[in-house]
Amino acid sequence: MIFDIYVDSISVEEIGGARVTVVRKEQGGNSVTTILLRGSTDSILDDLVRGVDDGVNTYKDSRIVPGSAATIIELARKLKEFSFSKTGLDQYAIDMSKLV
Repeated sequence: MIFDIYVDSISVEEIGGARVTVVRKEQGGNSVTTILLRGSTDSILDDLVRGVDDGVNTYKDSRIVPGSAATIIELARKLKEFSFSKTGLDQYAIDMSKLV
């Protein structure tokens, strides 16, 4: 089967310690693409397909649940901002509460 495919560049890059083939089409606004996955076993291919599917679905549904202590980091940042609005012992108490 022959396909007419137009791309701007094809390169081999290292991502996360793995060599991957990257195909880029920078011109034009196509909303459809094909991803070619290769693997040595069916189970590896299944994992790759699941990973791509998860990534596409995450992109489509932009609601994100923060993880990896993102909530705690944001609360600490807001607490620091709030402490700048106070003076004296109040500011000191707010700054020290972050250490607990």
